[in-house]
Amino acid sequence: MKIKNKKAQAGHAVTWLHKFLILVIVVGGVVAVVTAHYSKQYDMRDIEASTVARNIMECVAPNGIVDEFSEDAIRDCMYFNEQEIYINITLKNDNIALGDEFLFALCQAEKEKVKVKYYPSCLQEEYYVLKNNEDTKIDLFLAIKKVEKNL
Repeated sequence: MKIKNKKAQAGHAVTWLHKFLILVIVVGGVVAVVTAHYSKQYDMRDIEASTVARNIMECVAPNGIVDEFSEDAIRDCMYFNEQEIYINITLKNDNIALGDEFLFALCQAEKEKVKVKYYPSCLQEEYYVLKNNEDTKIDLFLAIKKVEKNL
């Protein structure tokens, strides 16, 4: 009959507990680093606003010459969700506004440092085009909400 050494078994259990604790710390650290790295969401609204502005200008003034300046021409040229975007285009005395006007108010609040949980991405640009062989300035204001999709 074999006699078991109880002290050796207790020492062996303590060693395995130490190894298990180190394993949990290492695996937990790897999981935490991977989760932190891949869970970041990137705000792509500024890039999207620039792309939408370029597409609008291609609709309004292909090759830098204004052919047709109307709301229907912009709607026919591109699709956008009017609850997620606000477009305001001014050409001399003509003005076209499409989308949710509340986004414009939020952009103004951001300039005045009013606290709002999520601001839209706002873009204001000027373009110079030809209309009836005259240089004309187009003011374009664009606000993109898409908070749930981008933040």
